Amino acid sequence: GDELTPYATVTKFVADTSYETKDKSSEAVFAEIKEKMLSENLFSAVKISGLFKKMHVRMMPAQEPPYTRLIDSARRQPEQTETYVKGSVVGFFTPELFHGIGSAGFHVHFANDDRNFGGHVLDFEVEDVKVEIQNIETFEQHFPIQDKDFTKANIDYKDIADEIREAE
Repeated sequence: GDELTPYATVTKFVADTSYETKDKSSEAVFAEIKEKMLSENLFSAVKISGLFKKMHVRMMPAQEPPYTRLIDSARRQPEQTETYVKGSVVGFFTPELFHGIGSAGFHVHFANDDRNFGGHVLDFEVEDVKVEIQNIETFEQHFPIQDKDFTKANIDYKDIADEIREAE
């Protein structure tokens, strides 16, 4: 398609580890995943599929030039909560060493099975889910060298690390 995104993290997902879990908060699920990851010093991709008792997300509004800073957009994102929804949480764990390239820790998104509800995950509770983890061996970064808006931009990096933490 013609869809564009300013930033994306992608992988050809092939799980190294998978297991079932029930009746847990997002904090408990992420703690469990960390225990099963190869290392917190490596990137990992995660997929959590099944029935969620609660799913709380926010959605980034569409933007047009001139674009606002990530933090300003994040502060005005609408939030939505659904209960007893089937779907998948997908995303990545980024090591603290690479904060800025990605958001350190877990950064995950949700889409329900009907594809009419989803967004950036704020928190959730699982009813009955399958958790899959992929340990990532190779990291590759591409830059928009043909995009003059990016290459000529004067970007204020002063507070970027803190802004990424707040926005994500």
